[in-house]
Amino acid sequence: MVRGDTFAPPTVSFKINGNAEDFSASVIRGQIRKDGVVKKDLSEGSGITVGVGTISYRVEALEMLDWVAGIYEYDVEKDTSGLVETIQYGQIILKPDTTI
Repeated sequence: MVRGDTFAPPTVSFKINGNAEDFSASVIRGQIRKDGVVKKDLSEGSGITVGVGTISYRVEALEMLDWVAGIYEYDVEKDTSGLVETIQYGQIILKPDTTI
C-alpha cells in the first residue's frame, strides 16, 4: 500500500462446516508492528469490525502519515475464554507517497 492511503483490505469471511463462524463469545484483537515496535493496536470498535462470520480491518490514512516506508507485520487473534488463536497474519509493504 502507499503511505497516505487508508488501510482497508477486503472483508474476510470465516466458516466452519459451511456455517458462518460465531464470534459473539470471542474477543478479536490485533496489532501492526514494524521492527518489533507496535504501530497500531486493533480491537473491535477500534480498527476491527466483526459481523456474522466476517471480520474487516481499517486504519485511517491520517493515522499512518508519520509511518516510514518499509515492511510491517500484522496479526489478528481470537480469544475465546482464554483459548487464543491467530486467525490472520501477514505483511504490509508500505511505499512512500508522491502526492501529499
